[in-house]
Amino acid sequence: MNHPHRPVAVGATMWRAGTLLHSLAETDREALASLGTERRFAAGAALMLDGDTTTDAFLVLAGCVKVLGGTADGRTVLLTLRGAGGHGR
Repeated sequence: MNHPHRPVAVGATMWRAGTLLHSLAETDREALASLGTERRFAAGAALMLDGDTTTDAFLVLAGCVKVLGGTADGRTVLLTLRGAGGHGR
């Protein structure tokens, strides 16, 4: 379910140590959030697919995102998990 016009509020939430959102100052978190709009996705929904030419970026505010990739022999493998406030390393 998408809510493309709902403003994002990230300042009032406590973020786990070691996450991107935890490391930012309150004003920086708010500035980052102001660049986008909140969207909610159903469990198991694809945010993007391999080969997509999207320029979207996602900031996970709640829940968990599973990043999958494909192998040369057609298998699907787990690349990483990302939780709320996190970022890739």
